Amino acid sequence: MIYNEQLQVMVVGGPNQRKDFHINEGEEVFYQIEGGMDLNILEHGKHKNIHIPEGYMFILPSRIPHSPQRYENTVGMVVERLRHKHEHDGLRYFVPGTTDVLYEEYFHCRDLGSELVPVIQRFFASEASKTNTPAPGMPVKNPPVQIDTDTSILAQPFNWSQFVTELGDSLPGYSNENGSLVTSAVKGREFNFNLALGPYSGNLQPGRKGHATDTYLWQWKGSSKISVDGKEEVSMNTGDITLVNSQSPIDVAQWGKDSCLISITNNAFD
Repeated sequence: MIYNEQLQVMVVGGPNQRKDFHINEGEEVFYQIEGGMDLNILEHGKHKNIHIPEGYMFILPSRIPHSPQRYENTVGMVVERLRHKHEHDGLRYFVPGTTDVLYEEYFHCRDLGSELVPVIQRFFASEASKTNTPAPGMPVKNPPVQIDTDTSILAQPFNWSQFVTELGDSLPGYSNENGSLVTSAVKGREFNFNLALGPYSGNLQPGRKGHATDTYLWQWKGSSKISVDGKEEVSMNTGDITLVNSQSPIDVAQWGKDSCLISITNNAFD
């Protein structure tokens, strides 16, 4: 876990083959830095696999059961958000080869990295794990999280490099001397991506005007300098990341036609 604030940013390596399916009331962003991964999900009550190759991004809608499958020599980034006090996470296991619930637990999550482990340990110590027979009381009646059985996953993982290149090529007047700020370049139900492309001097608005909210900044290519209220100027180079919590605009000075600064916010805090 790199950041565990309003925005939660994790870099996850493989191998990691999981049997559990995570249920989250917020969206999740997946990006594969090295190698590919498979994301097993439950869509309309049926198992489905989504492959995310290296360099591809995917935004998973909320309340979709999902089970990341990571392989040796792979690295991925995952971005989630802080849970509200009334929200719960779930961890569910299925009878192998079916969609019948073998075991599940729900809990309020403050630190995903540490709070999943006890649930997983309880499952593997249970009779349900040993016999593949659903535990008593499973599935949980009236669970605190209602699974989304209506949403079709129409959006597929997309090649981020190709997306940024095509976006730059489509901008009128975009050149070595003139960059651009593209607002809502990628937008889910909660997550919003703004992109500063090429030579750009201006500012990025916080996720919620008048209130301090997290903005995750990722210098995908090139170099820039960022500051808030003229203070604490930070130099950003290719691959650098930082988390800014502010109610003021973030000042950006970026140079180079191929430069790209990604700004990620989440509207769940609006």
